[in-house]
Formats: sequence, structure tokens, C-alpha cells
Amino acid sequence: MIRSSVSIFARAGRRKLYARVKGVDGSWKQVPTPYAIGQEAEAMAWAEKLADRTDAARAAGATTGPLTVARYAEAWLAERKRQGLDHKNDRQRLRDHVLPAIGSLPLADVRARHLVALVADIRAAGAMASRTLRNVYAVISALLRDAELAGLIERAPAKLTKHQLGPVADADPTTREAAVFARAEIELLIGDPRVPLDRQAVYALGAVAGLRHGEIAALRWRHVDAHREPLGMLTIAASNAKTRTKTGVVRRVPILPALAGALEDWLAAWPAAFGRHPGPDDLVVPLELDPPKKQARRNPRAG
Repeated sequence: MIRSSVSIFARAGRRKLYARVKGVDGSWKQVPTPYAIGQEAEAMAWAEKLADRTDAARAAGATTGPLTVARYAEAWLAERKRQGLDHKNDRQRLRDHVLPAIGSLPLADVRARHLVALVADIRAAGAMASRTLRNVYAVISALLRDAELAGLIERAPAKLTKHQLGPVADADPTTREAAVFARAEIELLIGDPRVPLDRQAVYALGAVAGLRHGEIAALRWRHVDAHREPLGMLTIAASNAKTRTKTGVVRRVPILPALAGALEDWLAAWPAAFGRHPGPDDLVVPLELDPPKKQARRNPRAG
């Protein structure tokens, strides 16, 4: 029985059906199916799913042996980077917490029990806050979800609940209430002459306008309407290198007097810092230019 590039056959003296499919290296393989003679249709459907997963694994970069979690993670992170997503934090969480435990497993063999054991080991170590643990789990959950969408696995096994992940709580429940800036501290950050003017602008955008760090990093002078009456207006349309904000919503934020003063002082100092007046597409607070002979800071922990 042959259809497409998959065939089903029976061996002499055996009731079990076998499938002939191509492996990730392009060679033909003969693998036993879970079905017996008389169940050719079911065996063919099973074999075609196997062939689809093999083709997807080959497309994901597997050329010899099974596609492991670690190997797929590299391709997955590269795609996250291409899409402008948070690939750096994703890489760190996978590298430090996930891949040491299940990185060598074939992707298709990962089961919910492996994730339960991974989370249980992290919780038992007691060194990670519950929120951080959930961030780690969210990364491997997203990786497995995308593997299912790509046809690499039958079903994503990320099914853990609060019973396995634990409650959403801070490592020290007494710190969050006090983790805020007092008014006097904000006044120092945005008005003390010891604080560089670009930092004053950054702190004012965060504390007075309520912008996220990524939104501050993406803010350009064309987004600043300082002459609008009665208050100037910021247009928040992007975050980091993305063309959208984190929520995808464009916001208008009024420029209150404290923020207006910080932006005005920084705008006056901008030409001295960068050798020219800013244009509409220039970032409001770009990184400082590197000195001509910049050298990497020595790691104090080296040796």
C-alpha cells in the first residue's frame, strides 16, 4: 500500500505492519507501527504523521539522529530574535535552568512528567522566586507550543498548574510594599546636578510619565510635542526594537511640568553630547558614543 513517499507493508510470519519512511538524514527507514494486518488505513495515517514530523525536524536543522530539545532551542531562539522578541532572556532561562535537565532529550519524547520533575527540582533548590520560576516555565511552554505548531511533536506537554508551579509570590513577601520611590528620591533623580542630564530625562520619563524601559529606549524626538497647549504630549508607539508597544496600543501621555523641564534641559545639552542637533528620527536618549580606544572592563570575578 503506497501513498506519497510513505509505504506500509507486512513482514512474513508477523502480524504487525511496518512503515517505510525517510529519516532526517534522507535515508529510508523501516519502523514498526502500532497496528496489525487489517488496520492498513490506521497504519498509513500513523506513518504519514511520522513522515511529517521528520520533515519538520529536517527543516528545523536536524540532519542526524533525533531532534533534541537543545538543537530545536537554537532554531527557536534564532526565530525569536528575527521577530524582535525577548530572545536574550529566553536564552538565559533555557541555558541556565531548562537545557541542563532536558536538553539532551529528543523533542518528541518530552512528556509532562519531565516538566513536573524540572519544576520540582528548581523549587526544591529554594534559590528561585516563584515569579521567576513561572517565567522559566513560560519559556519552555512557548517553545513546546511552537514545536507543536511546526508539526514537530504531536501535542505540547506543558500542562502544569499552580499545584506544580506553586503560588505567585515574592521570595520575600515584605519587600514589595516598600519597593517604591519616595517623592524626595524622585526629585533627586530628576533634578540633582550630580545626575547626568540624559539620566534625569530617563528617570523623569519613567517616574513622571510612567513609561516602560523599552518605551523610553524607543522614544524619538518626533514623538515629543513639547509646544502643544496646555500641556505637551508624548506619543508612545514602540518598545525597544519593535515597531509596537508591549500591548500593541499607541498611547498619548501628557508632558507634565517636571518632565518638561528635564526634557528641555536634555535637549539643550544634546548637541554637545553628540556633535549635532537632533533630528526628528533621533532617539531622545541614545547610548553615549564609545571613546575611540574603548577597552572592556575587567571582570572583577575573573580568576
